[in-house]
Order: sequence, then structure tokens, then C-alpha cells
Amino acid sequence: MNANTEAIFKYLKQTNRPYSVNDIIQNLHKKYNKTVVQNALDELVKADHVMSKTYGKQVIYCIKQSGKNAEKKDASVVKEELKTKERELTEKQALLKKLQDENKQIKAKVKNLTQNLTTEEALVMKTKLVQEVTEKKTKLENLSNNVEVVSEADKKKLQETKEKLVKEYRKRKRMCTEMLDAVLENYPKSKKILLEETGVETDEMVKMETIV
Repeated sequence: MNANTEAIFKYLKQTNRPYSVNDIIQNLHKKYNKTVVQNALDELVKADHVMSKTYGKQVIYCIKQSGKNAEKKDASVVKEELKTKERELTEKQALLKKLQDENKQIKAKVKNLTQNLTTEEALVMKTKLVQEVTEKKTKLENLSNNVEVVSEADKKKLQETKEKLVKEYRKRKRMCTEMLDAVLENYPKSKKILLEETGVETDEMVKMETIV
């Protein structure tokens, strides 16, 4: 047993909980890459130190229990972990639905933005919507971090939602920029002064991170 395998074996014994390959990578702060972790787990399974169970596309590994009724203990530990993962998935799906509903509300605001708004009102609305989009983007990124407990279909929905939000943000930013340029054509002062007088802050002024 090499040093990497021994370290992963020690971690599994200490925690005595089931983990996927990605769980172990994240919990050990990416000290070992996926190939190293997978090879170590394969070696431990072969040596009968660790058991593995496949659920759909995901493989769960946990330390083999010892003593009386060891097999029942193994099954019980894995079952409890799966319940936890299913609960986490349900929570994330609920959050995803909430974000999708909020996205619809943002679209409705964008529609209103294009109807009967003065330039000043549009600029104020633009600043508010940019802030909302940034907050939704942060939530989506946090939601996407733990990919092991989210199905491929859910990950696809997350990505689609993120792309829609980014698309709406860019659309609104372009529209407000065009409005600002139109005002500047007949505005006697500089763009900087116009921004100060209307209270509008650009992405650069607030040092907003680039949305990709």
C-alpha cells in the first residue's frame, strides 16, 4: 500500500462515512487528483478494506465494518448516506425552482423597462437589475459547486438558467448603454458628470467581476 492509498484509507477509517470519489477530493482539499483517489479506492476494494456500492451513475465507497453483523452495518451506513444525499438534492431542486421563478420576475421587469420609462428611470432600474442578476449568479455558482449530489439533468438546468441570466444582464446593459449614449448626444457636459448627476454607477466604477 503506497503513501497515497494509506492516507485515503486512514481518512475513511477516521470519518467512517460513505463518500464518492469527488467527495474525497473536495474533503481533502484537492490534495489528491481524481486518478490518485480512484486508484487508491480500487486498491482498497481489492484488498477488502473498503466496500463500494453503485447507485445510478455514482459509486459510493466506505470502510468495511468489522464484528458481528458487519454486512448489515455496511448496508445501514450507505443507506443513511444516500438519504442525506437525496435530501440535499431535494433542497437544491427547490432552490433551483426558486431561482427560475425569480428569473421570470426579472424578465418581467425587463419588459416593463422597455415601456414608457424616462431615461433617468431606465438608468436607475438598470443599476438595480444588475445587482439582482449578480446576486442570482452568486447563488447559482454556489449551487453548482457540489456536482455529485445533482443529476446531469439538474446540472444542465442550472447551466441553462445561468446562461439565461447572463443573457438578460447583457441585454439590459446594452439597452441602458444605448439610452445613455442617446442622452449624451444633446447633453452639454461629459459622460462622467451625467453619471454623477443621475447617480448611476458602471460595472467598472463598482469593480464588478466579469460575468461569463
